[in-house]
Amino acid sequence: MRFRTELIAMALDQVWSNIRAKGNQNPFPLSSEFREILVTRPQRSHLGRMLSWLIGTYREVRQIARSLPSDKALQEKLIALNVRVGRRETDVPPQALRKGRDPGIGDWGTAKVVNVASLLAQRKDPSNRGKTTARVSDLYDPVQTYWAVRTLEAHHIVEKGILGDLHLNKGDLDNNRAPTVLLAAEFHQRLFTSEVAAERDQFKSKLEGAQAYALLKDIYDKLYSDLVLESLKEVAEIINSAVKDNL
Repeated sequence: MRFRTELIAMALDQVWSNIRAKGNQNPFPLSSEFREILVTRPQRSHLGRMLSWLIGTYREVRQIARSLPSDKALQEKLIALNVRVGRRETDVPPQALRKGRDPGIGDWGTAKVVNVASLLAQRKDPSNRGKTTARVSDLYDPVQTYWAVRTLEAHHIVEKGILGDLHLNKGDLDNNRAPTVLLAAEFHQRLFTSEVAAERDQFKSKLEGAQAYALLKDIYDKLYSDLVLESLKEVAEIINSAVKDNL
């Protein structure tokens, strides 16, 4: 007797339950303010530290980003959780209260000479597709100061504009509920925003679920290809599967 196994489609209001099922834990279990904040399973860095990403609904991650500059207790909480906000070992939440905001970059001045090998060691294991160029902020002190005082940002793990073009920004993929990750502003704006923006036109026309899934998988498998971004790729795959099942 043959048994047929049927795949069960994922509803749009099941995205978060699928993300939690992967072992991502709520570090604020008794909080009335951050009910849907999670930290990903700790991942050992090549320098031996156990680091996690902070993910959650856009509304709550944005609130954490806005509160951090003036909330010492929240800063200490994220430090204790070993939350990272970028690729490098040094990309961590602020460890002191921030006052004011730099008005702008101004004159960049002369580029510094930097040790690229040292920078790669901070970012990731150079044997794993390491980038061999320095960040602009590594080279120019005014640029480094500008980004250092910028508030952290909530990055939609799958671009909300793409989900909007597909008419799927509802349920757990509503703009305010969609899965996001807390990131340093420089990392967010210089990498993710620019890389995904060029792909938006592919989703303007009518697509079947399998077509949209294939396009999204190609984009986000590449965007999150670094080992340190593996947890974000896992969340993106859940979202992309929900897209496939609901188009």
